[in-house]
Amino acid sequence: MTLKPFTERPTTLELILFLAILLISAALRLGAPGVVEFKRDEANLSLMALDMARGKEFPLLGIDSSVGIRNAPVNVWIMAVPYLFSSDPEVATQFVALLNVIAVGLAYVLARRYYGVLAAVLAGLMFAVAPWSVIYSRKIWAQDLLPLFVVATVFTGLLGFVEGKRWGQWLHLPLLAITGQIHYVTFVLIPITLYLIISGRRKLTRAFYLSIALMILVTLPYVIGAIRASLLKPEVLTRIVSGQNSAVGASEKAAGIALTNAGMEYAWFTVAGTNLHSITGVKEFQNFLPIVEGSYLLFFLLGIAIVGAAAWLAIRSLIRRDARTPIDVTLLLWLLVTPLIFSITWTPAYPHYMIPIFAAAYLILGAGISDLVRGDAQRVRRLATVGLVALLIVIAALQVRAVVEVHSFVNSTMTTAGFGTPLGYLSPLRAYILEQKPAHLIAHLDGQFIGYHEDTTVWNFLLYDVPDRRFVDDMTEVYPAEPAAYLSHACGADTQNFLLRSKEEGCYTVSTRSKADYDASAFTMMPQPQPFDNGATIMAYHWQAETGCLSVAWTTDRGPVTQDFSMAVQFINANGEKIADADGLSYRGQFWRAGDAVVRKFCMQYGQERIAEIAGVRLGFYTVTDTAEGQQFNNATLLDVAGNPAGQMVEVRFGEEEKK
Repeated sequence: MTLKPFTERPTTLELILFLAILLISAALRLGAPGVVEFKRDEANLSLMALDMARGKEFPLLGIDSSVGIRNAPVNVWIMAVPYLFSSDPEVATQFVALLNVIAVGLAYVLARRYYGVLAAVLAGLMFAVAPWSVIYSRKIWAQDLLPLFVVATVFTGLLGFVEGKRWGQWLHLPLLAITGQIHYVTFVLIPITLYLIISGRRKLTRAFYLSIALMILVTLPYVIGAIRASLLKPEVLTRIVSGQNSAVGASEKAAGIALTNAGMEYAWFTVAGTNLHSITGVKEFQNFLPIVEGSYLLFFLLGIAIVGAAAWLAIRSLIRRDARTPIDVTLLLWLLVTPLIFSITWTPAYPHYMIPIFAAAYLILGAGISDLVRGDAQRVRRLATVGLVALLIVIAALQVRAVVEVHSFVNSTMTTAGFGTPLGYLSPLRAYILEQKPAHLIAHLDGQFIGYHEDTTVWNFLLYDVPDRRFVDDMTEVYPAEPAAYLSHACGADTQNFLLRSKEEGCYTVSTRSKADYDASAFTMMPQPQPFDNGATIMAYHWQAETGCLSVAWTTDRGPVTQDFSMAVQFINANGEKIADADGLSYRGQFWRAGDAVVRKFCMQYGQERIAEIAGVRLGFYTVTDTAEGQQFNNATLLDVAGNPAGQMVEVRFGEEEKK
């Protein structure tokens, strides 16, 4: 039996329908580019991609994943393409959306080749308007890159192993390796590849064996990166498998392997288009749900239709076993393997793990309805087919409305624990700051650790074109020797404010900050400056007995430095006995700049009941290094006026005015 693909030239009507599908797909994915999330993962990925585009590095590893597996660098390489042209993340989001529009077009071509024009039109239309397909196609996220590569991987497998085309065999395995490196969840494609190779083993050519070498070559950079980072050591692999490196930890695995309905549940609502309210906030969804709740019933019918079409293809594959059977079986594997694998609690499952099955669901739907039309020309069957197609058109219209409504809602409503602050609210602030062309920027956001703290990570990337970017937290203030732009959430009447979606979500403000803003009158000056050999000099302090907090003002004569210095803060009584500690990070070394004044607040961690006894404090700097034997503490040396070692800590006795 020889497969005869549908290769007739398209009619004018078909071309119009195809272009209409692409336009709908493009409008939903490329439209409203500011209504996309841009959070820590997006910023981390973008930073690596922009560094690569600017020639700073060629990464062999990607960003960290939630399950403790370091991602491959392929998604960084892909995202470097838009960043070659602009550092604006909206340009990059449009690039991602465009790839997903192409995915819809490629799925149309696949359906047309094996199932005909009607199947292609229906599959393409439902794929184009599917709400979750749209949601997972608009932002800078590795998972959002998958649809095009998944469709291309399966399509080349069909062309190579079912039709016997050499170029298909040559491309399939390398594409599988690339797709798998974009996000590890696509290992679910491996059973499809194995099935196609086995079923098409009589058609294998030398191109297939050459593709194995190409697949290894494509994977080699990731392997080299993993070896360099010591990720392939047995103890590291053991931690990953056990879940100790995972964001969810090993606790969820402690209950053992079991069956769950999570995979099937996620597959159901993502292909049907229900549960859209889940991204609109833990409280706010109650206001959004009535907008789409009436449509959910018809979306439910769409899910039923997909299940029915899948059942038909399964029955047909068992009964007929003709040249089309490998195509049908491939689509069924494509649809079912992912939810089945994530129906086992070997790892936590998430809705976005279902991204690989989107195209399969709508291809199966199109194939099933096309077969219904091709059946015996009975009036009842024809009427049923017309009714079903009409119902799908109505559902498609409602799904377009649902997408528009959900985007409108999340763009205007603070969605607590749901959709993050849309990029469109951040872009005007970014543009405003960049227009000022500041040489330095200090941002008082949620922390000092780029790559970990959410706001800090986001703005470190958004302001990539500012040469010097430094970040402080609620316990730290910096007064720079050279004037800097100052970004914070402390909006006021005399600052340039940028409002977010609601008053509760807050706003950002931009002002300036310099050493002249440091109010020395609020502090008690040290009898003389106290320099340390790490470049820091303690200048003043302010003791707040009512709160148990000490603010320390210090300067540095160097920066940046490679180490993060913590400050030892030991509160003492009149006899010099330690009562309590308040150690903490002084200020991240990478942000030190010569001449800056730093004010850091340290609050008692225990012993508040003995505040009245506190008569002074001992201060010093130290670093902590992790070694095989444990943590190693290294103290900075206090220097005297001649620059000679004078111990490791300076002792300050509070006067009566500070104890009040």
